[in-house]
Amino acid sequence: PPKEEKREEPRFTPARLVHTVKPEYPPAAVAGDRVGVVVVRAMVRADGSCGDVEVAQSSGSRVLDNAALKAVRKWRWEPARRGEEPVASTVRCRIRFELEE
Repeated sequence: PPKEEKREEPRFTPARLVHTVKPEYPPAAVAGDRVGVVVVRAMVRADGSCGDVEVAQSSGSRVLDNAALKAVRKWRWEPARRGEEPVASTVRCRIRFELEE
């Protein structure tokens, strides 16, 4: 029988962030001296826009978590690629909320 040719999978290139919007620090969080890190899981569409976003790891503050989600929804990406083909992918983003002295 003829030897089966092994086809190589096209190389996967992850999505790359090209435009961010800084999250708005909620006044209630500032007043309460709330700080923290939110990890957001975002679906990046093949066109580079943001699809579904969700909190993967909470900061412990709902207002900070919501501010992070709102900002990430506005971010834009160079989409992931499989070979030359743009494809949807999922990314994780860490957003740090710190009060300046």
